[in-house]
Amino acid sequence: MTFFFVGAGLAMLRLFINGMIGKIKGKRLGVKIAFFIGLLSVGLPFQNWFCTEVIFAMSKTFINPSVIVMVASVVLMTIVCGVIYEKVRVPYLEEIHVA
Repeated sequence: MTFFFVGAGLAMLRLFINGMIGKIKGKRLGVKIAFFIGLLSVGLPFQNWFCTEVIFAMSKTFINPSVIVMVASVVLMTIVCGVIYEKVRVPYLEEIHVA
């Protein structure tokens, strides 16, 4: 169950980062480089910690099912949140264009 929530959190993070990447289009090169340095400075240590302290510390029998659940929840939550975002965004944009 924990890996489902980890996967759901990763899906939300993925959608957030994709949105932020869309917002930095057209910005100066220095802003883009600083953004990706920030992502790497946070993401790489977390990835290292997660692999060494969580995944490799688990019993071998639980690793495959846990990783499968995590990947499935990332895919599922990305699709679900993407659909919800589109349903919320379209009426909001229609209200802006009408006004």
